[in-house]
Amino acid sequence: MPQSDCSTRRKVGACPPTNSLTVMINGDFSNGFPTLGFEMYNEMKQSGVCPNLYTCNVLISECCREQEFCSAFQPFDEMSQKGILPNIVTYNLSDWWVLQAKQGKG
Repeated sequence: MPQSDCSTRRKVGACPPTNSLTVMINGDFSNGFPTLGFEMYNEMKQSGVCPNLYTCNVLISECCREQEFCSAFQPFDEMSQKGILPNIVTYNLSDWWVLQAKQGKG
C-alpha cells in the first residue's frame, strides 16, 4: 500500500497545497485505496491545510460511492462550518449516487 505523501512531507516541514492534496486523495480513491485517501484527508486537516470545494466534492463522491451516505454529510457539514458554498456538482453527486443505490447499481 502506498504511503501518505503528506505525512512524509510534513516530517520535513512541508505539505502540498490543497489542490495537490485533493488530487492525491482522489487518486487514492480512484485506485482502490479509500482508507489511504481518508487518512490523507485527516492529515491534511491536522496540518492546517483547509479543504476547498473540490476536496469536499471528492469526499462526498467517495462516501456515496461506498454507499456510506451518512458519512457523506460530514464533508457537507464541514463545508458550511468553513463557509464553503456547495455547487451544482455537490448536489448532483449526492443525487446521482443515491439514485444508483436505489437502482442497485451502486
